[in-house]
Amino acid sequence: MTKNIYILKLLLVTAIFLAAKNLCYSQPAKRFVIKGKIHGLKNGFMLVSYSTKKNIQDTIIIKEGKFSYSGKVFEPTLATFYLDKKAISFYLEKGKMIFDAKNDSFTKAELFGSQTNDDMEFRGVLINNRIKINTENNIQEDIPQLTFAIDTGFINSTPESYYSLRLLNFYFSDLDYKFITAAFGKFKKKYQESKMGIDLRDKLELSAKSLPGVQVNNFTFLNEKGGSVSLKSIAEQHNIIAIDLWASWCIPCRENTPFVKSLYNKFNSKGLGILSLSIDKKKESWIKAIQEDGINIWYNGIDDERKSIENLLGIISIPTIILLDKNLKIINKFNGRWKGKRDLELAVNNALSNIEAP
Repeated sequence: MTKNIYILKLLLVTAIFLAAKNLCYSQPAKRFVIKGKIHGLKNGFMLVSYSTKKNIQDTIIIKEGKFSYSGKVFEPTLATFYLDKKAISFYLEKGKMIFDAKNDSFTKAELFGSQTNDDMEFRGVLINNRIKINTENNIQEDIPQLTFAIDTGFINSTPESYYSLRLLNFYFSDLDYKFITAAFGKFKKKYQESKMGIDLRDKLELSAKSLPGVQVNNFTFLNEKGGSVSLKSIAEQHNIIAIDLWASWCIPCRENTPFVKSLYNKFNSKGLGILSLSIDKKKESWIKAIQEDGINIWYNGIDDERKSIENLLGIISIPTIILLDKNLKIINKFNGRWKGKRDLELAVNNALSNIEAP
């Protein structure tokens, strides 16, 4: 089974700031058993790490090249196995599984008996085969877009798979609210009521606050000079306003700054206003980042308690940009990845095209 190395290109550091909840699972923990062999290693030990309601780190004793390990999980759970400085991850789930590896090529280990792991590997094969075909035929296709297309197809075609639920959660900020709602409704009840299923439902509930057409209540925030400013006072000066939600410690947010500047330079004269609203806890870090990135050319504010961002705007992650009209009605919401950038620029252009600049 081949690990999909291309997914690494998709993994942006996304800040998730939903409050942690004590979840009551309707399903009991389920026991799993792993029987394994490490060829080329007579005696030794291996470490395993995974999370259920708590973080678990265990030592697995290897004798005569064999080991046995058991535990309990509430749902399919990603675990990482470490042998010396080598590591590989698999999904653990209810039932009996077989682990097979070689000491000198541990990262190519295989796990049999986990349907979720099989689904993950199959999805990886789909992506790698598509890339191989493109390479052989000299076809240029952006890897993130290729992967996104295959993964959304996988979600739609395999609602019986827990891995589809995992992908739906991963792409939450990239997908349309209606797509997520429809896809989530197709999953088995046991997956909808799993920890990840409950997390998804929580995020859907919050996201409903930032759907197109929703009226945003006015709120105030502190600017970089310490003054109190209202969202309404900014919106009234522009035809539309883009609220750029970010933080100084969020790498993708700051990598997104050149794109936001390009929007400002292209559309500000036509009536676009920009407010960069930070969730930084340390105001000095926020001020420093404003200066370093040169974003003091537009409005800046801080929501260090996240009250406005989470309670009023229903934001799940950053970077996110919300586009509003001058009456504080939401035009749309966009994430900071490739898809969000493309759609945002198009939405700004369309929103301003029929409006006379002030």
